[in-house]
Amino acid sequence: MLKSIIPGPDKLTKKAVMTAITVPEGLIMLIIAVFLDLIGIVFFILSFFGVGIPLSFLLDILGMITIGFWATTRSLFRGVVEKAVEDVTEKVLNVGGGLEEIKNFQGGSAPGAGASKKIAKTGANLGLSAVRFIISSLVELVPFLGDITPGWTIFVIFELVQGEI
Repeated sequence: MLKSIIPGPDKLTKKAVMTAITVPEGLIMLIIAVFLDLIGIVFFILSFFGVGIPLSFLLDILGMITIGFWATTRSLFRGVVEKAVEDVTEKVLNVGGGLEEIKNFQGGSAPGAGASKKIAKTGANLGLSAVRFIISSLVELVPFLGDITPGWTIFVIFELVQGEI
């Protein structure tokens, strides 16, 4: 179970991580995640004066809303975009086929036959994202541990590498 939650060494190569974080979406979300984690360290220091823990919970809620919304919409839209690209490609390639295309179709696989596999893969990716998000959120909600752990940054990097942008 843990193997599927954490990307393996084959996905966490230097090239894959650099590719994922240099995409505009990855860069923006990584900046937000690092900012949330740095503010968490400041709140950890303020916890020694008695004001950091209530602020830490507000920061955690902000992180859950921001990063959770991004991860959910990203996983859902990834499947929609892949399906749209597949449909457009299929229509462009089938233009001008006419009756000849229908005759050659006998015995082949139907157009869109792989759609159920893509939907299942999108569901699995959404499930992995949800498990990672829940683990990151729980770690971030622990008062002192969440402040010093770069949980949001790790979550964003894993999510970007898993998506194979």
